Amino acid sequence: MKKLICFVLSIVCLLSCGMTSIASAAQPLEGDNAIQPLASDNATGYVASYSQLTDYSNVTEYGYINNWNNFTYYYTNDFNEYSNDNNCVPTQIANLLSYYKSVGYIYAYPGSRITQSYYTNTICPALGYSASGSINLNDAANGFKTLFESGASYYSTTVSNQIYLSWNGFKSLINSNKPLLIAYQNHLYFVIGYRTRGGVNYYVAITAFSGSYERYALIEYTTTHFNRKSITIN
Repeated sequence: MKKLICFVLSIVCLLSCGMTSIASAAQPLEGDNAIQPLASDNATGYVASYSQLTDYSNVTEYGYINNWNNFTYYYTNDFNEYSNDNNCVPTQIANLLSYYKSVGYIYAYPGSRITQSYYTNTICPALGYSASGSINLNDAANGFKTLFESGASYYSTTVSNQIYLSWNGFKSLINSNKPLLIAYQNHLYFVIGYRTRGGVNYYVAITAFSGSYERYALIEYTTTHFNRKSITIN
């Protein structure tokens, strides 16, 4: 039987970081050169630990995809490609595959965990990853499509463009258990939720960094027209 689910890979490049003070999430995010930017905007991003993420003081609304804290997270330093200092994209694709396997797509990848061999020989080539270069984010959605469809013949996907996404539209995706990927300062983040704190709207994301204080991120939502890819899994 075919399963139907739709989610958006939101490819959002936020290049400049203005500094403001946010309680319980004061560490600014830092960028790298792993991803080629597609658009630009001004936003603020902060790293957060689990305890900071679940501190809801001064939070007026929030939401997460189901099972957001109950699937295997992969970190960039789990894989040998970490030495290249540019493997955030294949790692976040591994996290996306891991999430969908945890919610019932059991053929998303072979075995119970993503191995080094599968990461190097399957995920990285599907995305066009190389040790010396950055990844064009336009290829991220199609790379995931290739990987997901290879899991089983009855997993089929359709990729399409989505140029506009309002705050309410974004919340609707999360409330419907449709995660996103966004690029901020040339690093890829896996968005698992949203929150409004102190009157400011934020994406809540997994960083793929292993340090306990930086496993999550709060990235300010802005209204610029972003590049986005949507994928429908049938």
